[in-house]
Amino acid sequence: MGLLKSESGQTTVEYGLLYAGVILPLTFAIIFVAEMLWVWHSVVDFTRDGAQYAATHCWESNGQNVITYMHSKGRRRSPCSTSPAIGIPARSSTSPATEIAASIAYRTP
Repeated sequence: MGLLKSESGQTTVEYGLLYAGVILPLTFAIIFVAEMLWVWHSVVDFTRDGAQYAATHCWESNGQNVITYMHSKGRRRSPCSTSPAIGIPARSSTSPATEIAASIAYRTP
């Protein structure tokens, strides 16, 4: 009876150490990787849509119609409050028309 009584809290302590050291960080790591993959997928979709539009609608020599389309596309958001806002910053007069930079603003609730 004495052996059972002296080990009564050992399981709880071992589970607490396992939870704090392994299970909790692993859970947060999985969530973080899932969010990063979601943002990456959103950027890929945004870029693919812009490239498709540019391939079929680029009739101006400086590509201004494509830039205007991408600006309007980046302002739209999905109904989800945590969706990433993807847009293109204003282009400077020194950069060539063939370069487009994208910015991502990820807002958490």
